[in-house]
Formats: sequence, C-alpha cells, structure tokens
Amino acid sequence: MNLSTEQLGKLKSANLSNLVKKLRSGKTLTAAEMKLINEAENESAGRNLVTVGELAEMLGVNRKTIGQWRRDKKPGIPDKVSNKEDATAWVAWLSDNPDAGFSDRKPRADRETLLCEKLEVDIAIKQATLDEINGKSIARADVKDCFTQCTSSIQSFLRKFEKEIPALSLGLPISQSAPKVKDRIREMQAEWSNLESEFWKEHPEA
Repeated sequence: MNLSTEQLGKLKSANLSNLVKKLRSGKTLTAAEMKLINEAENESAGRNLVTVGELAEMLGVNRKTIGQWRRDKKPGIPDKVSNKEDATAWVAWLSDNPDAGFSDRKPRADRETLLCEKLEVDIAIKQATLDEINGKSIARADVKDCFTQCTSSIQSFLRKFEKEIPALSLGLPISQSAPKVKDRIREMQAEWSNLESEFWKEHPEA
C-alpha cells in the first residue's frame, strides 16, 4: 500500500498525539516510542508548526492550560515560532517533564476528569431530587418551620402552665392536685403529637 506524503504526515501526527496522551497519564515510553520522539526532534528542516488550538487538541488539553503553563514559567517551555507552536518541540518537552499537568505540585484536572466530576454532581443532584419527590428527603426550610411551630407551642403552654399550676394546686392535697396537673401535661403532649402528625401528612413517603 502506497501512502501519500500528507497521509504519512497525518499518521506520524497521530502517533505523536498518542505518545503525548501516554506521557500525560504518567506512563513510561518504550525504547521504540522514545526513538520516534527523537526522530521527530531531529527533523530540523521540518518543524511541525501548528496553531494553539491544534496543539491543545493534540495534547488533550485546552488553550488556557497551555497559557497557564507559560505563566507558570515551567523550565524549557517551547517558544513560539512565527506566532505558531512547534508541536515536535512540545512533544519532546512533555517527554522530559512528566509533571506537565501539574502546577505548583498541585494536579490540574484535565477535561476528561472535569467531565467525570460534572457527571457525578449531576447524578447526585438527580438523586436528591428523586429522594425529595419520593418523600425520602425533606427541605431544610420545612424542617425549620416545624421546629419553630413546636418551640412556639411549648413556650405558649409553659406560660399558661405557670399561671395554672398554682390555681390547680391551691388548697388541694397532692393526691387531688397531681391528676389535674397530669391532665394539663397530657393536653400539651397531644398538641405536640398533632403537630408531628400534620408534618408527616404534608411530607408523605412514596
């Protein structure tokens, strides 16, 4: 099979792109792969000049990442040639800088990682929405309103109780006053129970 010069160039570019991905994943290149990079470096007469966008696609990053590498002033960053990027020099640089995807020793997430993280967040949001629909999750505001109602009920009852206890107990022995006080306490408990029942009626579980 005979390949044109253009086809051979595309194959070489694809091979170099695959090597870049392998380097960025932290893997070590084989001797044959290193030889391919060295051969690309030695092609002094044919620099592979590309745009920033083309280089970003080849390296599997975005344009901002390339710009950030330059702002980080990483040693040996290839200079632009006639306002273009030397793809061959970049591949060689990556082979010498396996930490290229890092900044100040902190990893910078690539596009694939960010997409995975976004997917995880989307799944979590959908699960939370589904739990709310099925009554397994309750809005914080609803729970807060319920606590507010219970607290108000307790405060109101206790204020009444402060005035009623002396009147209920006045002149009576404990055997007679105790049942009256107990009845009033049971009324308070019944009121709280009703508040709880109403809350769960408004938030049924599917």
